[in-house]
Amino acid sequence: MPIAGEFLDGDQVFLSIGGQTCGKTVFPNEDGALIARHFAHFINATYVGVWASVSGNTLTITARSPRPAYSYTFQAWKESNQNSSGTVT
Repeated sequence: MPIAGEFLDGDQVFLSIGGQTCGKTVFPNEDGALIARHFAHFINATYVGVWASVSGNTLTITARSPRPAYSYTFQAWKESNQNSSGTVT
């Protein structure tokens, strides 16, 4: 999932994995790579059914098993200031 563009102070980025939502408020001068690393650390410390890795500003979330019990829904979104160009897809 690329996290790109320019985020502004106060923007919020959210991920929902299997219906459990986690989020991050953006502080001044934070870019997509830093936001991606934040989510990877949080996911790897909190979730047991998935793990995360980062390459640049791209966050990859992988299920720990191909079994149906480890099949999760995923959604990403942001809530932002009017002039923010940051994106999560």
